[in-house]
Amino acid sequence: TGSKVVAASLGATTNTGKVYTVATPTTGIIELEPFPSALGGALYSMMPDGATVLYRMAATAGAAGDLKAAVVSAAPAVVKPISSGVLSLTGLSLDGKAVLFNKLPRDPQTNLLDVNLADFSKATPAPVALVPTAAGLPLGLTGDSSLALYLDGASGSIKSAAVAGGAPKNVVTVGDPVGGRPATAGTAFIFFSNVVNGSGSFPLTADINYVDAKTPATQ
Repeated sequence: TGSKVVAASLGATTNTGKVYTVATPTTGIIELEPFPSALGGALYSMMPDGATVLYRMAATAGAAGDLKAAVVSAAPAVVKPISSGVLSLTGLSLDGKAVLFNKLPRDPQTNLLDVNLADFSKATPAPVALVPTAAGLPLGLTGDSSLALYLDGASGSIKSAAVAGGAPKNVVTVGDPVGGRPATAGTAFIFFSNVVNGSGSFPLTADINYVDAKTPATQ
């Protein structure tokens, strides 16, 4: 909303985050729990509505940590645990209510990850492991924030999972899709398929395709 900002005292013994209201920066300050050390955790992220701060709590830099959401509409902040053992955030919905993250290192041979989804706007977030092993690739969330998109390495298909819940659905199942990107509005999705190694001025070629992730039969 542009009315709030979150900052951490980086480099201190502990990194205590504070949420400031821009119009009245010296009053109404909301404190968040401190990171356990000067090197631990990751930077706080303020959501677009200014009501929630997303952050990962880790003991040392680069280590897995607890992913949390803090509701900062009023003091004191209300902290909601999302998931433990999180390595990094791999996607965030434009409405600032859902997050994609991984808990496992990349597979060194395939460069794939595990894919997890959580709606942290709920009172008790319940993460879903869309791809529980390092055999997937998160591709983001649709512009309307309703669907998470990801590559399922086991089936070689691009799938969608509704943030609201329900079984994943196939979006692209042909052409050996390798990745893509959702539009910033609606449910449009651009993806690459039929990648061919070339030479000279065209070392790599691929088909560029469009699909409506909500009604994939229209691809």
